[in-house]
Amino acid sequence: MDRTPYVKKRIVLVIDSDRIRGGKLKKNLNKYGYRVYTAMDLKEARRTLEEKKKIDVALLCLKRFDLTLEQFIKDLKLAKPMIVILESFSEELAASALKAGAADFLTCPIDAKELIKRIGVYARMENDGDYARLRIGVRAPMEKDSGYPGFWKRLFRGLYPRPTENELLDLRYEKLNRLGIGSFGEVWKVKDVTKDPPENFVVKIPLNKNLNAKFEKEARILRHLAGHEGVPKVFEIIEIMKKKALVQEFIVGKTLYEVIERDLEEKEVESVVIQLTDVVAHAHDIGVVHRDIKPENVMVRPNGIIKLLDFGAAKELKEKEMSATVTGSRPYMAPEQIMGKSQRRSDVWAIGVVMYVLYTGMYPFYHEVEKVLMDIILRVPPSPPSKFNEALDHKVERIIMKCLEKKPDNRYPNAKELKEDLLASIPDYGKKILPLY
Repeated sequence: MDRTPYVKKRIVLVIDSDRIRGGKLKKNLNKYGYRVYTAMDLKEARRTLEEKKKIDVALLCLKRFDLTLEQFIKDLKLAKPMIVILESFSEELAASALKAGAADFLTCPIDAKELIKRIGVYARMENDGDYARLRIGVRAPMEKDSGYPGFWKRLFRGLYPRPTENELLDLRYEKLNRLGIGSFGEVWKVKDVTKDPPENFVVKIPLNKNLNAKFEKEARILRHLAGHEGVPKVFEIIEIMKKKALVQEFIVGKTLYEVIERDLEEKEVESVVIQLTDVVAHAHDIGVVHRDIKPENVMVRPNGIIKLLDFGAAKELKEKEMSATVTGSRPYMAPEQIMGKSQRRSDVWAIGVVMYVLYTGMYPFYHEVEKVLMDIILRVPPSPPSKFNEALDHKVERIIMKCLEKKPDNRYPNAKELKEDLLASIPDYGKKILPLY
């Protein structure tokens, strides 16, 4: 039984660009004894944190889909539990929030009692020091019996079974630390204790058994692509509580998203681009479209070799030239992909966006409001990248602009032809693989 119905010393920061809704949340929380600070944007939230210091829980409310959600959470740098409230459900948005560090999310309309329960649990965890341990996973394991009410157990043990120090998957893989959580499941770094010396792997575990087919499809695609250095190796599928989990190679390195926090030199960009086009060309030759090419899905090893990750969104074309589902990350999505028609040329577009970002540090198409962004992608031509990088080789610019043609037929039909044009135009392009950090 919870003996703390009133929590007067607990403090909540409500971040909401909608002043009226933020005011209502504050009023409701005040009724339950919470002290509430409000902020309407990142700048105001940071100022509040600097001035007030003590915050137990934060609520981030979105009036609309905001593509900068993940960056907002990262920029806030809040080492406290944050609950994100979405105006309407979006797997992509919810997953990006969790990956960026949010503790949980809710979807409007909000059940006030449920919200109060969750805030109470996270505030209690924060006060007891358990939330900090949760954030770093098994590196500081939680006690076997937390003592928290059923909500806590349903939310964390039921959704993502928490690790114990000696837990083995399939009687051989010991969990080391959780690498990520998304809308489809969780990813763990593990070690195979049956090997001498033990060897590290990655295990991708679906959220529930209903996703087994999706994970089996990803394993099948990875096996079809086996043999290329830029594709992660999948070793086996194991069963965990009736869920089909993938065992893949553990890749030591950083994501390209992390690497490009600094400006890359021209030859470093070439090293990435030529490898990316090569691995995508390999996939296209076999009849696989990735559909979610972006810097976050490119792993860069210390020696500069890249691996293209997350073939969970990939599609086997087989006899069909197009896939009729909307999949991908908005700033990198081709016009036809937005309309639900993915094809090889959609991956070519995404490579063009990546090239544009690497050479200029800018997106060719961007807006904070998702609907506006999609309209820009569909209708507005991109600015030439030389506008932001005057030193850019005009041959590279021509290739980027061809990748970003609105009409698919005006682009390269596949990544192989893109790569061939790069090398025909600039024979030494990406000739040397360079370490990037």
